[in-house]
Amino acid sequence: MKQAVIVGAIGKWRKMLKNVIESKGINVVCFIDNITTEKEYEGVPIIKDYEIEENLKDFAGEVYFTFPAEDERRKNYVQKVLSKFKKSVTVYSYFETYTINQEALFLARKAGDYWLSEEFDEKRANEVINLFNDEKSRNIMQKWIEFRKELDLSLIPYPEENQYIPDDVPVIDSIPTTYNFVDLGAYDGDTLLFAFNKLRNFGKELGCYIALEPEGKNYSMLKERIEKLKETTMKSQKFLLLKAGCSDKYTVFSIYSEGQRSKLIDEQDDFEEFERAYSVVLDDIIHNIRIDFVKMDVEGFELPCLKGLKRIINESRPVLAISLYHKPEDFYTIPEFLNEHCADYDFYVRVHSTFFIETVLYAVPRGR
Repeated sequence: MKQAVIVGAIGKWRKMLKNVIESKGINVVCFIDNITTEKEYEGVPIIKDYEIEENLKDFAGEVYFTFPAEDERRKNYVQKVLSKFKKSVTVYSYFETYTINQEALFLARKAGDYWLSEEFDEKRANEVINLFNDEKSRNIMQKWIEFRKELDLSLIPYPEENQYIPDDVPVIDSIPTTYNFVDLGAYDGDTLLFAFNKLRNFGKELGCYIALEPEGKNYSMLKERIEKLKETTMKSQKFLLLKAGCSDKYTVFSIYSEGQRSKLIDEQDDFEEFERAYSVVLDDIIHNIRIDFVKMDVEGFELPCLKGLKRIINESRPVLAISLYHKPEDFYTIPEFLNEHCADYDFYVRVHSTFFIETVLYAVPRGR
């Protein structure tokens, strides 16, 4: 029997992919995933890339990649993985993997994967397309609508680098020489480091960093990183860190976390099983400081969070970088909200990962 290995983060698509591949008489012997904390799925082991040589030393089958590898980082990772196989293998790119096994996407949709859901308001989605400033953004929005209906991989844009400060969106020009940065869904401060270094190359210096991160482990990593930065490269900056989420109301919610993934849940029944956290309204907390840049990746709470930022947006007119992929309706409800509350702004959208994941809406104030 032929053997196969699936490379990429474990999720409904990859698990369905296993089932589809095995239906063709090919035995999936393992998943390779550096993120998940799971050890196996339906009896199939999940290993890290550094465990390939130990666990797959005699493997000579098929290797299915589940993500595009157009940029240097991903190309290097693919080469790293393939270099660890000692025997000849047959390699399928992300496009080939899901083209010959497209049934996996439809099965994942049927199982309730909202990133593949066709349950959205197509009329409203089409109506917001013309709110975007450039043809590239409008094309991305149109392809998102078509992909949701057809699950045709040729419609998916290749991921772009420089998430939150892309090269072809006028983010940098709209940020002042000394800027104040609000990081919502800060994780471990990775976006702070990227933005700090990127903007410093253009003569921009961080004044104040305000970060919200509700998940306990992530917040601990954030605090640890900030303490180190305060002793080294960020001695003169001011910091405010809150272990909290953001919304348009004060509430308690629960968090499901796995590896680098988190999901915020507001159903009361989930409180006993998962970590608890609370949300705050930023308009009530942030005063007497101009906010210049807001990054928002809050696991589906983006619209409530924006509603809790209306005063800040109106008074400071910051650049906004908002995740647009956690819920299907985000693709039109968030642009609709911004169009109503962000006067004299230009809107752009860019895709920074696979299957429209890490899609970000950039709202850039005119003449700032």
